[in-house]
Amino acid sequence: MRLSFLSVLAVLFLWAAQARAERVVVSLYADALVFRDSKGPYVEIQLAVDASNLTYRELAPNRWKARTHVKIRCEARSGRGEPFVEDFYLNSPELPDTQRTTRRFYLIQGFRFAVQPDSMRLTVEVRDAQTDSASTTKLIRDFDVPPPDRLPFSDIVWLESVEPAIEGDPFTKHGLRFKPYVADDVFLDADSLRFYVEYYDADRLFGKGKHALRFYLTEAQRSEPLEGTERRTRMRPSEAINVFHYAYDLRQLPSQTYALHIELIGPDGEVRHRTQRRFFAYNSVLDARLPDEDRALALYDVLYGYDEKQLDVYLDALEYINTDEERRMRHALVNYDDKRKFFYHFWLKRQTDPNQPARAWQIYRNRFDYANRRFKASTRPGWRTDRGRVLLTYGQPDDVQPFPTDTDKLPYEIWTYNRLRNQSGVIFVFIDRDLATNEYRLHHSTLNGEMYNANWRANIMRRHDHDYSLEGSDQLYDQFKDTTPGATGRPR
Repeated sequence: MRLSFLSVLAVLFLWAAQARAERVVVSLYADALVFRDSKGPYVEIQLAVDASNLTYRELAPNRWKARTHVKIRCEARSGRGEPFVEDFYLNSPELPDTQRTTRRFYLIQGFRFAVQPDSMRLTVEVRDAQTDSASTTKLIRDFDVPPPDRLPFSDIVWLESVEPAIEGDPFTKHGLRFKPYVADDVFLDADSLRFYVEYYDADRLFGKGKHALRFYLTEAQRSEPLEGTERRTRMRPSEAINVFHYAYDLRQLPSQTYALHIELIGPDGEVRHRTQRRFFAYNSVLDARLPDEDRALALYDVLYGYDEKQLDVYLDALEYINTDEERRMRHALVNYDDKRKFFYHFWLKRQTDPNQPARAWQIYRNRFDYANRRFKASTRPGWRTDRGRVLLTYGQPDDVQPFPTDTDKLPYEIWTYNRLRNQSGVIFVFIDRDLATNEYRLHHSTLNGEMYNANWRANIMRRHDHDYSLEGSDQLYDQFKDTTPGATGRPR
């Protein structure tokens, strides 16, 4: 009986350790869309948080609720003007249970604020507020706000529905509630593509004369309209702000990248202004009829769609997480189709949620983009540095302590992971040795398999360059660097 009890305890302990090791990652989408009113341009932020990944707490029997902490900052990249800042909690509705099917919805929020013409940056950070193991998901979007005379169309908005106006709702305007479909331009087995657009100054252009909107779909790399998608709608009378919405049936479109084109046509038949927006349509019913390799190419185009030059960069960035077999396969790729198929299958194997087939790649790409922004050195892009390697391999640390300047010490950083690979309190120590390239090299880590250096504190002291090498051996560093890309020093 005692052995049985101890066995149960052991199983529970292992389960608890694994549960602590799992880090809750919030999936989110956000758009920053530009419109105009009588006072000038304004930005509409549309935020959607995937409720299926959140932690739910029981408030009472059959009453469960999730809670996220959201930080939004939108600012001119020139530094002009005051930034738009929101720091708030976004709560789910109360649910009767926490079954996956019950949680399959999005928490949607929107904001509007006036802006001046400029190049803008939107930063959104979301964290599950009900678990200590949550990591912050960060999304950054850059966009431009043109002057009013160069803004004939608003941005095109994807819609989930058009409903009667709701007073005080952030998505209500012009007498209707335009509920957005916020999903990074990806439509997975969607029945329809519903969109909304505004166009401006038609009263000045045409007076009360007739004009028309022409709209159609094309394949992304082509200009001719897809058969049966071209529409022309007469618009009258002309107004300063004109509103239009429509829906296309997507059920007969095979999986690939498309573009929606909208043109404003004057009484003389000439196109005065045009705009477009791309989207990715995934149709599993039609794809099921394709051979496996053709389906892989089609799904690559829908979920990723990078040209060969960009894809080569992203394939190189898989170096830190691919297996030895995948590395050999990757280096043997010779043509674009093979690269696309490899990339698709690589992330298919790492897919955890069939409803979000590109989620694993999106998380990795966000780390890649962040590394390039923050860790760029004079000799290499940020993702190829030691800090970039650690970020891509293990994710965002729970704490970063920077020590940028000191009269006695070199600049260095200490990254801490509360839990990593079943180890607690893991640290990484990076040191800027040359003070010129912004190349913070890894000098020490307590993670098994990483370079361990008990004397790392001596390495941060300001001494002559030849004293900085680990255990006095630059040759040892070079040998290890050659065999493990992005790492430095000696493994444990």
